[in-house]
Amino acid sequence: MWRYLPVGDLLVDVMISRDLDSPLTQRERAAVDEWLSMKVIFHAMRDHPRHNTPLRTFNHPTLLCKYDQEANTEFVPPEMRS
Repeated sequence: MWRYLPVGDLLVDVMISRDLDSPLTQRERAAVDEWLSMKVIFHAMRDHPRHNTPLRTFNHPTLLCKYDQEANTEFVPPEMRS
């Protein structure tokens, strides 16, 4: 849960959460750079067959982390689904 503490910190502009065993790839770095340049609040990558839920549990900056990945689908706001 500690990795989500920056969500409520007014001094934090951008927060990205990743599992320690999931290093950032060059492709993902490019996607993050693109996301930051777009000035949108949310970003979710779904470019793999196993990315079949609106949000992957390990890489979204929200407070939904207390729910498991399947439950996240139920609580995802419409603006985060596409």
